[in-house]
Amino acid sequence: MRYFLMLIGVAALIAFDLWILKQAGEAPPVPAPSTPWGGLIAASGGVVAVRSGGAVVGSSETTGRLGLATGVLPAKAAAPAPVAERADRKAVVQLPDAIAGEYIFGFHDRNDIEAFERAARPLGWEVAGRLDFANAVRVRRSGGGSSLEELLSAIPTPVEQSPNFYVRNPAPPPTDREDLSGRPGFGRAVLEWLGVPADNREWGSGVMVAILDTPVGPHPALEETIINRLGEPGGGADDRTFLHGTAVACLIAASGRGIRGVAPSATILSVPVLDESGRGDAFTLAEGIIRAVQAGARVVNMSVGTHGDTWLLRRAVEYAVRNGVALVAAAGNDGEERLLYPAAYAGVMAVGAADAAGRRLPFSNRGQGLSMVAPGWRVLTAGSQGELAEMSGTSASCALTSGAIAALLSRNPSMDASEAAAILERYCDDTCRMGPDEETGCGTINIGRAMNRDLAGVYDAAVCVPYLWPRRAPEDDVVVTLYAQNRGTEVIPHLLMKIMIGAREESLDYYDVKVGASVGRDFHIAVSEARRPDGVPIVVEAVIDGQSDVQPSDNVLRTAVRLRPE
Repeated sequence: MRYFLMLIGVAALIAFDLWILKQAGEAPPVPAPSTPWGGLIAASGGVVAVRSGGAVVGSSETTGRLGLATGVLPAKAAAPAPVAERADRKAVVQLPDAIAGEYIFGFHDRNDIEAFERAARPLGWEVAGRLDFANAVRVRRSGGGSSLEELLSAIPTPVEQSPNFYVRNPAPPPTDREDLSGRPGFGRAVLEWLGVPADNREWGSGVMVAILDTPVGPHPALEETIINRLGEPGGGADDRTFLHGTAVACLIAASGRGIRGVAPSATILSVPVLDESGRGDAFTLAEGIIRAVQAGARVVNMSVGTHGDTWLLRRAVEYAVRNGVALVAAAGNDGEERLLYPAAYAGVMAVGAADAAGRRLPFSNRGQGLSMVAPGWRVLTAGSQGELAEMSGTSASCALTSGAIAALLSRNPSMDASEAAAILERYCDDTCRMGPDEETGCGTINIGRAMNRDLAGVYDAAVCVPYLWPRRAPEDDVVVTLYAQNRGTEVIPHLLMKIMIGAREESLDYYDVKVGASVGRDFHIAVSEARRPDGVPIVVEAVIDGQSDVQPSDNVLRTAVRLRPE
């Protein structure tokens, strides 16, 4: 099913034709799909990934971004730290997502906190929240309050300080973009695409997955799911139903109403961090992470994000990682070359969105530190009034990945959470550029490969979706990377790639191809050939010499490259 859907996606686009048409502004408009989600969740789609850069030649082994030997999550590249709001109220520099007049201070001890409270009230500042962790205080300037500069001069010097930022579910992907037409969705087939067997009822057993989102409400698909609920951090219990958190929970652990989650036996811990409008803040999210860890969660799903970096949220992430908890966060739906926080922090699995052809969706954020991409286009999950609906975006991708980690941990109870994350990355299916890249991380998630990694004697050579390099000038050749990946469990002694590009035929021989490694190279196609009415047909076949391939359906790919005549 996975490879079948991928082939449909490639055929629907006539390989790279849509990309080329889009460059010329000729792509047909896409009608907005109907959805019961309103502004909360909307359907969307993807486009052939396009990147700049040099040629890809040779092989690339997808070993993942996490070291399996040590189980240590590496540091991501540091994102630009936010510039503090100016103390002079006459010219305030407002940062993206910054909450006007709100800050998070960290003090040396409780004595300093009490001294701060005594000094702050007369100056028109109030304490909106306290957290024993890191002696953190959320402060808010009331109307007519003094400037930040005046406040800081009157209180014990904070050890840490930063603005507080709004946290939201990633913005619903736009549905009226030209580059969404023809994108294959998942619907009910998402688990089969992920390699999840028909009987996965025991997956997730003994593993608690915390959902930091809107509250998880009742739904027929969750009737058999164990759900524990924490009250809103810093407040009382809140049992109001909000669709986003419920939809996320269904993707992880649903077991009724005709749909299943990845880990149906997992216990869900609902930790509300967003209010009735779907908005929260970094202080509350950090508090939610700490409370989830203290409650025994082994996986924390955060289909939420912010554009602001705060010291407290970063410290909460570090606390969870030290305690062996897997953190999974949505990369964001802004289509930007940066990740939202907390996805951008070291130790967090940052998940982007892909369509059923395995391509990154155009709205999915990308950048250094992206771990992988997962289904994020028209995935069936919980809808309003007990119905089902389609969900699109990195929120869905994040939830499916959290379910995959819960499944791995349930089968291997002694496994460290970081090791489970590393295994998922190592057994991704290569896509976009050959090897890890900033568009798709380690590739598209393949839970079946990760769960069956210890099954001996599996030989599987898969032809990957070709990668088209962007052309810098109209007269430039079309450059396409054709490659295959070892998706089995054994080293392939001899892998033969048979390639036909138009009338040209080539054979490439690769030896001792390691598990997860990709092999192939770039091919140039003259512009004059690509502008022929039928384009340039391409056929790629991967053959394992001397072994039987367990999945011959992914051994051959047929497509074409065509440019519109000028």
